[in-house]
Amino acid sequence: MTLTVHGAADLEALRPMIGSELLQRLRSRRHLCAALPDGMLLLKFPVQDDAGGGTARRQICICLDRERMLLFTDDGRCAGLMREQEAFPPAQALCRFLEALTEGDVDALERLEAAVTDLEDALLTARRVSRATGGRIVGFRRSLLRLKRYYEQLAQVTEFLCGDAAGALVGGQRRGFETLDRHIDRLLGYVMHLSEYVTQVREAYQAQLDYEQNQLMKAFTVLTAIFLPLSLIAGWYGMNFSMPEYQWALGYPFVILLSVVVCGVCFLVFRYKKWL
Repeated sequence: MTLTVHGAADLEALRPMIGSELLQRLRSRRHLCAALPDGMLLLKFPVQDDAGGGTARRQICICLDRERMLLFTDDGRCAGLMREQEAFPPAQALCRFLEALTEGDVDALERLEAAVTDLEDALLTARRVSRATGGRIVGFRRSLLRLKRYYEQLAQVTEFLCGDAAGALVGGQRRGFETLDRHIDRLLGYVMHLSEYVTQVREAYQAQLDYEQNQLMKAFTVLTAIFLPLSLIAGWYGMNFSMPEYQWALGYPFVILLSVVVCGVCFLVFRYKKWL
């Protein structure tokens, strides 16, 4: 295979081969799979370092026929991976390149799943919910959404390479692309499973927040109920001007003792009912 590597901005080199109209489509779209009349294939899709979801995605463009391949990318890792395949025919080199891009993704997804599990365990065992937990859940959801889009676009590429449009060029490599297509489908299914898992963790987090808020409102309600009789006592003595207690030397101590006794009785009743 003859491999030529260009920068991502050097797509103008494709104009003589694909024409101005297709070149314009290639520049304006983030994903493209096309079979050209002269037996060439044109692919554009995103790549990222691994399935950690934290790295920015970069676009690469590949144009190949039976003897040569043009690679347009600014990613040194992708260029290096493709150069390692120069000893193979273009279709086989492309298959091996896509396999190399995704070979470590299962391990990365397992690490991501372990992080979500640790977060769930911390959420269920903590006495109080940390506000930082919500930010971590949002981060997981965003990472998984990026991965979902990434694998969906890779799946479109492998489905195209397994189809009839690319059959003439792919030839005997079709089985390799079919295996790769199933692998990417499994990765996509894994991501969907993790998305559902994160949704369950988010619901548990929200339930914990609601429980804490309910406990706080319960505490305020109980305190209000305990001290409500004091308002009633103050109202009695505040609205009556000829009560005997006003002339009694122990009137104030009596009211204070009455208030303490009432609050104490209310407190004991609430404790007995397990409302406190």
